Amino acid sequence: MSAEPIRARQALSAACARLRQAEIETADAEARLLLAWAWEFDVKSLSLTLLSDPAVPDDVAQRLEEGLARRAERVPVQHITGRAAFRHLDLAVGPGVFIPRPETELLAQWGIDFLRSRPRGSRRVLDLCTGTSVLALSAASEVGATSATGVELSPSATRWAKANIENHVPLLSRCGSQCAVIQADALQFIPESPVDLVVSNPPYVDRARQPNLPEVDADPEIALYGGGEDGMDFPRALIAHAAEIVVGGGALAVEHAEYQVQQMRAAFADAGFEQVEVHRDYTGRERFTTGFKPHEETHVAAL
Repeated sequence: MSAEPIRARQALSAACARLRQAEIETADAEARLLLAWAWEFDVKSLSLTLLSDPAVPDDVAQRLEEGLARRAERVPVQHITGRAAFRHLDLAVGPGVFIPRPETELLAQWGIDFLRSRPRGSRRVLDLCTGTSVLALSAASEVGATSATGVELSPSATRWAKANIENHVPLLSRCGSQCAVIQADALQFIPESPVDLVVSNPPYVDRARQPNLPEVDADPEIALYGGGEDGMDFPRALIAHAAEIVVGGGALAVEHAEYQVQQMRAAFADAGFEQVEVHRDYTGRERFTTGFKPHEETHVAAL
């Protein structure tokens, strides 16, 4: 007699148990992602499939097994599926580019809210160290008439960014926005004219404080470590550079670690930004800092 075919819910339950055994913290969510990937469904379609609980085809079961084995070896789930979700975006990711994290979503939201307060024609965004183009794409796809440019030094990451922009052209067209990526040094890049908003998730990690997690090694070092004793060498230089390329009344938003709050406040102030504020992420950690460049008349009045 042939073995009874495994059902969808049973496959999901076994996948959850497998990942928990491998000490994956988000085992339940990742098991769903891997089963959806193996079945070539999106997560919503998988949920509907689980209601009817059909038998799992052999090829799907085999693919799921391969995905679970790789995840148990601590390959990031995004590298297995080739996708990363960020807000409403479905981003292509893989080796050679930083995997977007949920904690960056509130930085994106802050930038989006700022752009929505600006009139059309004053929604020019520069995303320094763009990686997958995540912040540039978020802004351009959620705020109409936005012109967003991502700047990325890594050739590999630039290729991922270009692919993601191409994948979202229909969405950008519906918004009447433009998005592009340029391979260049973020600290040297000068736009044709000053921009209204600079956003960045730069390399800022203090190497001495980096947790010893296998998944972290999957991200390119160029996207992680900020340099110096506190990881702030690169962020300080980026903040100073941003002050030179943003318009008066424009804004800057930069991600950082919770242990860098005071250094970030000082760097923003040293670069001349005002109304400096630190914001928390979904977990309650102080995750990014924002500030505004004063209008020229403010400086004149102060003299």
